[in-house]
Amino acid sequence: MHSVLRNREDDRIYITDGRGGIYETRLVETGRQGARAEVLNKREYAAPEKHLHCYVGIPDKDHFEAMVESLSALGVTSIIPVGCEYCQKRWWGSGWEKHVVRLRKKMVAGIKQALTPRLPELSGPVDFKDINIDNNDLILTADMAGESIYHKKGEIETAERIAACVGPPGGFSPEELSILREHNARCVSISSNRLRTELAAIVLCASIRQIA
Repeated sequence: MHSVLRNREDDRIYITDGRGGIYETRLVETGRQGARAEVLNKREYAAPEKHLHCYVGIPDKDHFEAMVESLSALGVTSIIPVGCEYCQKRWWGSGWEKHVVRLRKKMVAGIKQALTPRLPELSGPVDFKDINIDNNDLILTADMAGESIYHKKGEIETAERIAACVGPPGGFSPEELSILREHNARCVSISSNRLRTELAAIVLCASIRQIA
């Protein structure tokens, strides 16, 4: 990192540990093999009172990787990849443990760049029929036909647990949408444009964080 940022000895660097701590450090030594810094101050951030869980229909691998990096930077509580009817290449079907290693590196890169205090929890993939959203105070589904998310400002501000649901490329199937409505999900519009799955998840969660 010090090579990319061209840091020099005695520079101040802020570091996150992903567990709620942000450290102010002073760069003591730099070299080709790395750098050494001393901790000057530590600020501990409590876990956020508002929990934001992102349930997302799984897109292709590259787009999913980019999405988890950005969602981590935004400070979501957890990311739950969901296998939906319209999901295409099911790249996650085998060897998930190997995928997790790379995904967590992307997530760490996201919180480091944004200096986000906490690393989100990344769930293993679940089928749509097995998702558990009932324990959330508010369920929001990205839908161009829905009303503006800003009309839900009051509900977002008062909810302690929010489930942000985004369909895969092709969207949720009619049956899946029906199930979400049975769970009292609110369909909200987040853009006047049609967004790809990964961008819709980022915009939806960013909008919720901004309102909250």
